[in-house]
Amino acid sequence: MMSDRAEILDTIVPIIRKYLPERLQGTAITETTQLSRDLGINSALVVELVLTLEDAMTLQPGDSYAFETVSDLIEYVIAHR
Repeated sequence: MMSDRAEILDTIVPIIRKYLPERLQGTAITETTQLSRDLGINSALVVELVLTLEDAMTLQPGDSYAFETVSDLIEYVIAHR
C-alpha cells in the first residue's frame, strides 16, 4: 500500500506544481504538505486542482473538495479510482 501511495504522490506532484506561484516552485511537496499554508492554494484552486486530477487520472467525481494536505488528495485518488 505504501508504494501505491508513493506512486500516486509521484503522479500528483507535477499536477500540484502547475497551481503554485513561481516563488513556491522549488518547495518540497510531501504527504504532510499543507495545501493552503505551505503552498498557497486557496479553496477555489483546490477545486480546480481536484478536477484536473480527476481528468488526468480518470477518477470518479467526488462530492467534497475539502482538502487540507497532500495526503488528503492521495486518499481521494485511492477512494475514487
